[in-house]
Amino acid sequence: MMSCAKGLPLTRAALKESQLRWAANGLPSYRLELEVAGDKIETGDFVIEVRNNRIDFATRNDQELQEPDHFYTVDGLFKFLSNELELGQEPGRYFGASPNSRIYMNVHFHKTLGYPIRYLRAVTETKQNITVTVTKLTKL
Repeated sequence: MMSCAKGLPLTRAALKESQLRWAANGLPSYRLELEVAGDKIETGDFVIEVRNNRIDFATRNDQELQEPDHFYTVDGLFKFLSNELELGQEPGRYFGASPNSRIYMNVHFHKTLGYPIRYLRAVTETKQNITVTVTKLTKL
């Protein structure tokens, strides 16, 4: 599964470098379209409009979200990835993984703007897998 995934292993250094690129080159107002898939998460196609770093509009599968989570913003994705690194330190505790399980965290960042384009977490022998793909980011 991981051999066909785009990107590199998620590391604290890569995450920090990408966050700095986003801080320097990112957009305060943008439309983010993303696909979320996985075993134990809210899945679907999401469209989020952020204006001046605040969520202005959000949908999941074309249904408006009344109280969208910060997760669905670029800054929220960075926080999510940071949390993933922490959880990955104890896969048995957080993912119910056996000692023989392996955890893979693979990420691809936009080369110029730094935002995460695709993230894949796979924990062998569990139902704790997730894929987050940014399909489009446009300036508003």
